[in-house]
Amino acid sequence: LALIASDSAADRSQVWSVSYPSGATSRITNDVQSRDERSLGVTADGRTLISVVTQSLSRIEIVPREGDTRRNRRLSTADANRDGFNGVAWMPDGRIVFSSSEGGQPDLWVMNSDGSERKRLTSDAFWDSDPVVSPDGRYIVYASNRALGGAITQIWRMNSDGTNPIQLTKTEDGNPDISPDGRWVIYSSWAPGPHGVVTGETLWKISIDGGTPVQLTDYTVQLSEFSPDGNWIVGIVFDDQVTPKRFRNAIISASGGKPVKQFDRPNYTDQFVRWTRDGKYVSYIGPPAIPSNIWLQPVAGGEPRPMTDYKTESIFRHAWSRDGKSLAVVRGNATTDVVLIRDNR
Repeated sequence: LALIASDSAADRSQVWSVSYPSGATSRITNDVQSRDERSLGVTADGRTLISVVTQSLSRIEIVPREGDTRRNRRLSTADANRDGFNGVAWMPDGRIVFSSSEGGQPDLWVMNSDGSERKRLTSDAFWDSDPVVSPDGRYIVYASNRALGGAITQIWRMNSDGTNPIQLTKTEDGNPDISPDGRWVIYSSWAPGPHGVVTGETLWKISIDGGTPVQLTDYTVQLSEFSPDGNWIVGIVFDDQVTPKRFRNAIISASGGKPVKQFDRPNYTDQFVRWTRDGKYVSYIGPPAIPSNIWLQPVAGGEPRPMTDYKTESIFRHAWSRDGKSLAVVRGNATTDVVLIRDNR
């Protein structure tokens, strides 16, 4: 049996073989690039395989809040490091925390807003992603598979200098955010509800000091973020009350419950809905995939409008500065190549 697999979430997907009937496994490829998990073919004689090599290249840029892309400032030195691809956030002092694969492993880093003084915060074989920073700048909360080393992540907290990592959750959890008062962490989880039933990727919260998690919704909520005043949460929900059933951007009370507002969203994945600092808009990554742009949806209602006017490449993430004057944008390209493998070479 030939298949696409990886040892852990931190490893790149490669072509493997499984012997029948023993079940013994062996790696066929060991490349620096990942294989597309949906694309694999084998000839009838078993001597030739075809796979698709994928690679995402990204960098962090700063654009002013007016969206004038002509005033972009590039911070990353090399797109191959994939800076920000798995998360980017601002610290209160104006520095930027971000994911990076520099050195070949997915760690968290910090740098100044001009790209200087890059510093690695985590350095291990685990997968660290989706950083958010507490309002006082004391903590960074993030998702990591360091507890088990497999494909499942939990929510962790560390000091802003990368020291003293502490595990906050113990289920299958990701995409955290911190409340403006610094007390609570919200996150999406596959944890079972009160009756022991997993109903999907529901929204939960936990004290930033740890403790017993509290379930906020019994329906799917993804990529959530607190409003600047802490009263509301924006996220992506699956609306089964409309025809056709579809994902929509939604606003939820910070105490949980059903959405109080929902907005149609273009059919584009990984939009990462975010609040503007004045709380009047939610921003998201709009279609097409290439070139993608940042769009603004008025919270009070009305039609969304494009904020940026990029002519090339894709946007993977974005994050507003604490003062709302700047936007960190993660941009780049996803490349693919078809590769033939003969006689396992």
